[in-house]
Amino acid sequence: MEQAFRDLFAFFPSIYYKFSFIFFLFGSTCQSLLTPFFSGHIEPHIFPFPYHFPLSSPPTSRVPLRQNSGRPDVQSYCTRHSTSLMLSVINNLNDDEWKQISEVGFGSLLELRCSFTPKALVCWLASKFDCNSKALVLSNGFSFKLTPHVVHKVLGIPDGEKVIVCKSTIEASAIIKKEINCIGDSPTINELVEFISSHPPKPQFIRAFLLLCLSSFLCPTTHGHASPRYFQPLIQIDEIKSLNWSLLVLEWLFHYLKRYQDKISSGKSPALGGCTFFLVVCYLEFLKAPEMQMESLCPRLKFWISSAVTLMSNLDMYPVFPPQFGRLPTRKQLSQISNNLQLAIFEAIRLVLSSYTSKYIQIIEQDNQHGSSVNSDACPYSS
Repeated sequence: MEQAFRDLFAFFPSIYYKFSFIFFLFGSTCQSLLTPFFSGHIEPHIFPFPYHFPLSSPPTSRVPLRQNSGRPDVQSYCTRHSTSLMLSVINNLNDDEWKQISEVGFGSLLELRCSFTPKALVCWLASKFDCNSKALVLSNGFSFKLTPHVVHKVLGIPDGEKVIVCKSTIEASAIIKKEINCIGDSPTINELVEFISSHPPKPQFIRAFLLLCLSSFLCPTTHGHASPRYFQPLIQIDEIKSLNWSLLVLEWLFHYLKRYQDKISSGKSPALGGCTFFLVVCYLEFLKAPEMQMESLCPRLKFWISSAVTLMSNLDMYPVFPPQFGRLPTRKQLSQISNNLQLAIFEAIRLVLSSYTSKYIQIIEQDNQHGSSVNSDACPYSS
């Protein structure tokens, strides 16, 4: 009997239809049995069990913002991180230059399709980042540790075995200064854009383009110059693909998140370097909304176009000012809720079936006892 119910339950494709089947079958008895399993575990605005099915999606329309004086003011920040600049440069590259960038392992960056990074969400995520554990830790208990492997899965840049030593050298700085013909000791972002637009030869183009990627997207500083600390890894073109650029991007982001939090705690105006777009994508990847159908694409960078980032960040934002996020449930939460629901349903079925089965067995036993006594009286010599 139990296996038959399991097979029948597995036939229904979603939680909604499974619950419809259960409530149709057992009615108020199942509802009263299931309710205690979820007391204190689910926020009402996320999953108002047992009154509404399925999970209600947050409204896409924005209600007027209300001031919430109980939360600190949002801290803005200065940054040189710019996806729009990257897009404008990428759109002006020719086919040969695309091929050259792909040969050194950075072809995935050419699939960037988002023209902005939501600064309000970045501020909120930076405040939720634990620099000790190097993880995003949210108030609902969700946490996710950032690793070089995650950087590789999101951005698609090389994660080779050779660790990059961030150290400026006189020789590397001299080579870059001569090639770019920059005015200062290190080229500015504008000088790099102008140099790339002239379509230089292959080695010079690769170094200039990767310098632009590092200084405006992957490892931006808080000023408008490329950092001499990553000049040396770009000198030998053949070795670029074997270096662990994912680790460099991650450590660069950790460093500037720590500086940002220190600035905030001291009441100073913060500046934020590092790849904040990677931080945003990592968070949005774990959110679940019926309006967004996730695709199995790697690297994930090409999935998060401007409209996708806008939609998910707006759905996850509470209608308050200053902006606060965390409205949508995470995939980890939904997985746990789904498991709890199925366990609770099976337990409810077991209790109901057990009750009916015990009553049926009692009736059979009573019938057997009654039939046995009747036969005994009718045939006293039967064995």
